[in-house]
Amino acid sequence: MTEYIGWHGTDEANKMAILSDGFHVEPFNFSQGKFPNDLGQGAYFFADFNGESGSKMAKQYIKHYKRGNKLIKVLIKSEEDAVLDLDDSDNIVFLKNFYAQYEQAFDKCCNQMVAAYKRTHKGKKLRILDRGNFDGILIEMLIEELKKRDKEIEIVLKQTFLTVNMGTFVRKMSMIPNCQEICVRNIDTIQILEEQ
Repeated sequence: MTEYIGWHGTDEANKMAILSDGFHVEPFNFSQGKFPNDLGQGAYFFADFNGESGSKMAKQYIKHYKRGNKLIKVLIKSEEDAVLDLDDSDNIVFLKNFYAQYEQAFDKCCNQMVAAYKRTHKGKKLRILDRGNFDGILIEMLIEELKKRDKEIEIVLKQTFLTVNMGTFVRKMSMIPNCQEICVRNIDTIQILEEQ
């Protein structure tokens, strides 16, 4: 069993809904025209990373991307074989090989999802096109393939870069990670510890 402490940043209304009903994760559906986040579909948390607290990164996230200033601290427990650690070198090789094998299907899926989004959201800007990061789709495809092999993924981990407001400018991108993200797909692995 592996355990992680994570912090989720949100607003007051969402915090109250989570405290009342727990976290909610819709299974990803390729035909809906909605895009998953970078690590796939799930509830997202920040863990302590290289001396930076997960709570600090969660606060920074909501300050930059959302409205609100509420935090929820959780304990996440899962069997080790249900964790997809995208910083593990073997998993990176596996993901690269999967992409090489399914590149055409991946490209087709991305194009179909973009077309479906444009049809259903006329005139609305598609942020994923600006960012150009379709990793969440590839991760969802990989997890679907693993399911066919009777392997369930409950948690996806990745060291990432979170946009940082430096005062006079905003640092939007870097190859140097500044946080550890935890994407929880199975909400039964989450235990709420405290809220702020």
